[in-house]
Amino acid sequence: MLPGKHEDPLIKAEIDKNLKEQRKLLEQDFARSIEEIDKNFELKKQEILKNNQQEIDSEKLRWDAYKREEEKKLRAELDAEVDQQIAVYREKLQQEEERERLQLQKDSEALLRQTERELEDKYERERAALVEQYARIRKTVEETERERYEFELEKFKKEQGRGLESHKSDIERLKGEKKKIQAEYS
Repeated sequence: MLPGKHEDPLIKAEIDKNLKEQRKLLEQDFARSIEEIDKNFELKKQEILKNNQQEIDSEKLRWDAYKREEEKKLRAELDAEVDQQIAVYREKLQQEEERERLQLQKDSEALLRQTERELEDKYERERAALVEQYARIRKTVEETERERYEFELEKFKKEQGRGLESHKSDIERLKGEKKKIQAEYS
């Protein structure tokens, strides 16, 4: 409304109509602006979300890579530690095996020496028993041979004695015959 002029109803109606149209246009512009702002806001929001998601994905990839690298380092450290423990265990096991081998060797040598002593003692006992047995056998053989010798000697003496007796009797008979023959010739 314009100040100072009398108002004409037609003008007033025209002004009201223009005002309504302008208001409607302004409201439409406002609504379009709001829609445009909403649309731009939504696009900006989508862009920001997309950028944020890309950053999140990028950060996640970096984090995953860092995590994998740290896991590799930890695995490598654990593997090195396990390898070291295994090496220490192997060394201890080898030392223990060597001690056991040496102890077994000492035990075997001691057992061998003891067995050798036992066998030597057994050999000496058996040798002494054989020597004693051989001496008894020799004594028995000598006694048997002496008895046989004495028997054979007695037998020989008896045979000689019988032979002498028969020779004596032959000699006595021959002496008797000689005396007879001498007595006949004398």
